[in-house]
Amino acid sequence: IKFFDGKDAAELKGEFEALDADDSGELDLEEVQALVVKVFGADVDPKVVTACFDQMDADGSKAVDFDEFCSFFGVKQ
Repeated sequence: IKFFDGKDAAELKGEFEALDADDSGELDLEEVQALVVKVFGADVDPKVVTACFDQMDADGSKAVDFDEFCSFFGVKQ
C-alpha cells in the first residue's frame, strides 16, 4: 500500500497510535476499518476490510499489534 511509502517505524508508530482508538496497544477490526477507509475511501466493501485485517493479523490473535502493522507495510523496526 503506497499510503505509507517512505515512512519509517517512528512515523508508523504515530499512525498506529492514532488508529488505536481504545489505547489497547493493538488494532481490532473496527480500527483497521478506519485505516482502510482512510486509504481507500468510504465505499469499501466489508470483505476488503476483513481481508486486510486477516493479512495484518499474522498470528491469528484477532488483533493487530505494532510488529504486525509494520510487517504488513514492509517497514523494519
